[in-house]
Amino acid sequence: MGRFSAATASRFMQIQQQNNAETNTHLCSDVVTGMEIVAKDAVNKWQQLSNEIRQRFGTDGVRNAVHASSDVRNKKAEMDLYFSN
Repeated sequence: MGRFSAATASRFMQIQQQNNAETNTHLCSDVVTGMEIVAKDAVNKWQQLSNEIRQRFGTDGVRNAVHASSDVRNKKAEMDLYFSN
C-alpha cells in the first residue's frame, strides 16, 4: 500500500494513454493498493471480475473501485511502476 506521487500518477496515465486531470488527481488522493494475480490468463480473468466489482462499488468512470490492466503489455508496465518502489 502507498500513495502515488504526482509523477507516478502521471506515468500511470501515460501507460493508459490517457490525459485526464480528474483521474490523475484521484490517483494521488488516497492510498493505492497493488496486487499481482498469478494464474493462467490472469489479465482476462481479472478484467471479468473487476467489471462485477465496479458495478457493485464504483460510483463513476473515475471512482470505479478497481483497475484492471487492458493487456499483458500494460500489466507489465503497471507492475514495474507500482512494485519498483
